[in-house]
Amino acid sequence: MKEAVVQYSASKTDKVEQVTKLINHFANSKQGGEGPDFFSYDFEINDYPLGARQKACNQGFLRGIQNQTNCSISLRGVFVELGKKVPIGCRKLYLHIQGENKYYVTEAYKQIKQVLEESAYESMHMGMAPGKYSL
Repeated sequence: MKEAVVQYSASKTDKVEQVTKLINHFANSKQGGEGPDFFSYDFEINDYPLGARQKACNQGFLRGIQNQTNCSISLRGVFVELGKKVPIGCRKLYLHIQGENKYYVTEAYKQIKQVLEESAYESMHMGMAPGKYSL
C-alpha cells in the first residue's frame, strides 16, 4: 500500500486527479486473490438526446436487461451540456455495465445501444414526419 501511495503522490496542481486514480487503483485491485473476475464497460450516454437517455435509463428497461444478462447496470457521472467542460474529478454521464461474463456484458451493451440509437433517430426525425395536423 505504501508503494501505491508513493506512486500516486499528489502535487499541488493535480491533487484531485491523483486521488481519483488512487481510489480507482484500490477499487480495481483484487483483494487476497479470491473471488470471481468481473468484466465491465462504461457506456457514455451524455451526448444522446434527452428522450433517448430517459428511455435507456428507465428502471423497468434496465431491470429487464439485468435479468436477461445477469449484469449489474448503474447510472454514473454527471450530465454536461454540449460545449461545456466536465467538472474536475467528474465524468460525463455514463452507464456502468458489470458482469461475470464478457459475452453478457457485450449483450447488455448492444441492447442498450440499440434502444439509444432508435430513440435518438426517432427524436431527430419526429418533426419531419407527416402528421395528422399541419400548420
